[in-house]
Parts: sequence; structure tokens; C-alpha cells
Amino acid sequence: MHRPVTLPYIVASATIYLLDCLLRLAKSRITFAYIQPLPEFDITRVEIPSINGGWRAGQHIRLRVLTFQMGWLAWTETHPFTIANASHSLEGMVLLCKSAGDWTRKLFDMAKVGNKEGGMIRVVVEGPYGGPGHMIYSSFSAVVLVAGGSGITYALSLVHDLIQKDLKGESRVKSIDLVWVVPDPANLSPLLPLLSSLIQESVYTPLRVCVFYTRAPTGKQPPFFARTLLSNNMFPGRYQYPPYSPQPASRLDRKPSVRARRDLELPLGMTLSPGRPKLSRIFEDAIADAVAQGSSGAKGNEPIAGVVVGVCGPVNMVDDVSKAVNAIDPAKRDQVGGVEICEEVFGW
Repeated sequence: MHRPVTLPYIVASATIYLLDCLLRLAKSRITFAYIQPLPEFDITRVEIPSINGGWRAGQHIRLRVLTFQMGWLAWTETHPFTIANASHSLEGMVLLCKSAGDWTRKLFDMAKVGNKEGGMIRVVVEGPYGGPGHMIYSSFSAVVLVAGGSGITYALSLVHDLIQKDLKGESRVKSIDLVWVVPDPANLSPLLPLLSSLIQESVYTPLRVCVFYTRAPTGKQPPFFARTLLSNNMFPGRYQYPPYSPQPASRLDRKPSVRARRDLELPLGMTLSPGRPKLSRIFEDAIADAVAQGSSGAKGNEPIAGVVVGVCGPVNMVDDVSKAVNAIDPAKRDQVGGVEICEEVFGW
């Protein structure tokens, strides 16, 4: 108003902003979603059955909840969440929304109410965005995924996608290692059925899940924690568990807390350890495993194609993983065909 010379810049900026809004609107869909609280992990599970395709593993969407139950202006906010499963799933799109702020806390409280509005809500899904880009996880011989806290959603979608491609004969991956760092052992309970089903589904490519907890256990712990036996199973200081034969279950049960109470034993292929993971040891074992399987197994005719490390978590964790990858012995790196890293960071 006071400087007419700035008018062209204001018009140009407004035009770009309006074009951005139109493009985002073209990538948005209004639909219904089912929400369910997972109190053990302070997470809200959002299931959108009407959307079951159109994204790549590791991508995220922006979610807007159209309700006044979270506040008069809550519907104006959009928040990014990583998609927790691969496309073309029976459950549709699944999100695990960690309660990390006012908006996500209100969503969690609304899910706990359990009334009609709390169980099913109208949402706007915008995206997908991001993802691993040009990184093709299924083209490597071995995959190591490191997740911190709610970063498990990124790893779950990639594992699910790799298993789907493996069953179709579209993957050369020979081993998958999932390392998950959580504050408390009880955080494992709501996702135990899902992780167990993924281990069962990985028929041709073994999936190993290593869970680490960083704080002393507090409060009542799940039964599987009390039944752990100290053993040198896969790595020093790991735990070994009794055999596990769960009943067939859908990948993402509508009531995972009930399912977890029914099957609270860790399956073979899953370990639980205190402290933080020894990343260098894990990477070295993955490299040795990839080299050992280079000429054996169902994919023995495929050449060794390197190891990819995917990490999703806070800045400190991503930095630690990057340092551990850079510290790998060059001879071992050359022996396996190289080691690549793909990072997803909680921060800037």
C-alpha cells in the first residue's frame, strides 16, 4: 500500500502460493478413516481403507482431520506422517501417529473416547511425498533398517514392500535386518503381532528383528519380557526365546492390543536387548551374511549386489548410523559390492 513498486512482487508471490494450493488440492482426497489408540506406545493408529495404492514404500502424506472435536481451528492444520505399510494392502493405508504435540495429543485423546466420532472420522489425505527417491532397496543383496521410536513406520513399510516383491520374484534381497530402538520394552507390545506376521511371511528372505530398549523398565511389563532367557544367540548379550507358533492373523489387526495379550511371546527371529545397538557389529554381520549367501540358497545364482542401510529417527541416531557406515573396513565394503545409506531424519 505504501510502496507501489512492490506490487508486482506481491502479485507474483500470491500467484505462486495459489498455484501451490491448487496442485496440493489435485493430490488430495477426502475420505473416512478409523482411529484407534495404542496406549503402550502413545500412538494413534489411523486406517484409511478407501486408499490402498498410489504410494511407494517410505513415502509420507499430509493429514488433515475435519472435525471440531479437536478444536475449532484444528481442521486448518495438516501434519506429515510416514505410511506404515506397502501399497495394495487389504487394510488400505495405515498411519501410526505418535503423540508428540498438541494436535497429535488431541487426536490420541479423541481415539480413546471410543464413541462414534472417535472411531471413525473424516480426513483429507494429501500426497504422497518424499520417500527413498532413486534408492531401490530390492536391488541389493542385504538390507539393514535402523529405526528410532516412531521411525518404525518407515521401516515397516519397506519390510512389507520387500516381502511382497520377494514373493513375486521381484527382489534379489537375501537377508533383512530390522533394528528398532525404543525407550521401554512395553513399547513392543502393540506392534508384536505385526512384526510376528512379517517374520512368518518372509519365506524366501529371512527377516531378523532386533529390539533395544534404552531405559530401565518401569511399571508393569508384558509377559514376554519376564520370560526372556539370557543367551548369546545372534549377537553377544542378546536373548533367546521359546518356540513360537501363533495362529494366522491379518497383518494389522483392528484390535492389536487384544491380539498382543493373546500372543505375548517373541517369535524366533526376534530378539530383545537392553542398551543401544552396536551398529558396527550389526553391519559387519550383515556384510558377512550377504557374502556367505552369495552362492547358496534360493538366490544363489544372483551376484552379490551390496548392502543398503536405511535409517529413520532423530538426528543423533542418524549421525551414529552414518559414522558406523563410514567406519566399515574398505576391504569388507569391496567384498560385498559396496554399502549405501538412505537417511530419514526427524529434524532439519
